[in-house]
Amino acid sequence: MKVRATAVVLMTLLAACTSASSSSLTTFPTGSPTPSSPVPTIVPTRPIAGVGNPGSIVAGFGSIWVQSGMGSLVHIPSDGVGGGTIPDVLPRAAKAAPQPLAVGFGSVWSLDGDAVVRIDPTTDQPSARIPVPSPTSAITTGGGAVWVACCPGAPELLRIDPATNAAKVVGPATATSGGGLAYGFGSLWWINFSEAPSISRLDPATAHETAFITTPGYAAFVVAAPSCIWTIGRDGRVAQIDPSTDRVVGVGRKAPSAFGASTSDGIVWINDGGLLGFVASTGEVVVRRPSSGHQPKRTSAGVAQLGPYVWLADPARDRVVAIPVSVSGGS
Repeated sequence: MKVRATAVVLMTLLAACTSASSSSLTTFPTGSPTPSSPVPTIVPTRPIAGVGNPGSIVAGFGSIWVQSGMGSLVHIPSDGVGGGTIPDVLPRAAKAAPQPLAVGFGSVWSLDGDAVVRIDPTTDQPSARIPVPSPTSAITTGGGAVWVACCPGAPELLRIDPATNAAKVVGPATATSGGGLAYGFGSLWWINFSEAPSISRLDPATAHETAFITTPGYAAFVVAAPSCIWTIGRDGRVAQIDPSTDRVVGVGRKAPSAFGASTSDGIVWINDGGLLGFVASTGEVVVRRPSSGHQPKRTSAGVAQLGPYVWLADPARDRVVAIPVSVSGGS
């Protein structure tokens, strides 16, 4: 289980979101990069086998952390050598939460039903198991805290103090719960599942809804890019939200499906059975690479960048695929 490091560089692509009124949405292209786009160069993929039913993926502390359907967290160092398996820190063969993993405050955090497990990345051992109301649907970090979305039917926003591992209910959330959660621009962004397609912007201090934003379709994932919020549906539809106006300023369909999503270095990554990447500020597709192929419907299969590699979960084949990507020639 070894991945050779390849000298490739992923260029940072950052730009400010352009504010627009709700009546002048940008429709993003779904085809190949245009000649003016950064030109992606991709060298051969390097699969890492033996990860049972991999799901969500996060990158942190020089490693990739992969949810296994066996209830374990698999630790894969950046070179693919060593690492290990941390058992019983995620639900076993249960319906996957949209975003069950997070990194921050020197730890990896996982949702395990009625607990949040804090994991020390230097020892591959849990350092705390924090009881929380069940069920939980998503976890994220930011603003000095760990945040947990829980309790569908009576949704609540939980705050965990990383200094004490104490969890408390911030307040009953006005979001209707069930979807992904992200922190950005001083707010929490919580996808609504039980109303018309939408996302709620919440005040972290009170869980009060400060904005209710209608999206073009039901989203499963939400990511906070440097200057924008993006929602991604399992049907591959995306929406770009300008946090300065709380309006959707661009929509599009990037892929037939989306099993996982993340953002890094100004690019939003989607696992659609292959790798798709688009510039967060413009929605322009700059990477499109077939890789894993067909996945079962409603599969959760993560994607995350670590250094020069973008890693994809391939649950249909019990493996994780590392794709080195170099993007150059753009500005």
